[in-house]
Amino acid sequence: AVSDANGSITHSRMVRLGEDFIITLHAAVPPEETRQFKRALKRDPNLKCLNLQFAQLNPRDNTEQLPAQIGLRVRAVGEDKPGMLASISETLNDKGLNIETVSTDLQFHGGRGDNRKRRDFVVEADCVAVRPLNDEHMEHLLKDLNHIKKELALDVVDVRVQRLSKQRRHTTTPM
Repeated sequence: AVSDANGSITHSRMVRLGEDFIITLHAAVPPEETRQFKRALKRDPNLKCLNLQFAQLNPRDNTEQLPAQIGLRVRAVGEDKPGMLASISETLNDKGLNIETVSTDLQFHGGRGDNRKRRDFVVEADCVAVRPLNDEHMEHLLKDLNHIKKELALDVVDVRVQRLSKQRRHTTTPM
C-alpha cells in the first residue's frame, strides 16, 4: 500500500504491548505528495481495520551551522518507569548537547520459575556538542547522569566519548 501511494518505507518497528500490537513505519514521500499519500492509505480497504496515525517530520532550519566538536553515546538501562527518557534527554539538553539519534527498547527478564517478570527500558542516545567540553563540563555531565541513575534506580548509565578530528567534524544546528 505504501509503495502504491508513491511512498518508500525507510524503517519500521513492531512491538507487542500487552494485548496491542503496534507497528511504526517511517515512509519517505515527496513533500508535495504528502496529502495524497495520507489520503490513499486511509482509503485503502486492506488498511481499514488499522488505526492509522500520521506525523510529519519537517527539515530543521540549517541557517546557523556549527561544527560538532565532540560526540557522545549515552546508554541507560533500568526497570521501566515513567519519565526515564524525558529525564535523560533534558539532562543532555541542559548540558548543551544536541541529540542526533535516540533509540529506545524494552527488554523482558524473569518469568517461568520466577513469578516476577521485569521489564527494562533501554535508552541509547548519540549526541554532539558544538562547543568544546572541557574536563569540568564532562564532570558536571557525568555527575548529573549519575544523579539520574540514582533517582530512577537505573542499573546502567554508560557514556562513551569521542573527540572529533577536524576531518570528522560534521555540521549541526544548535537546539
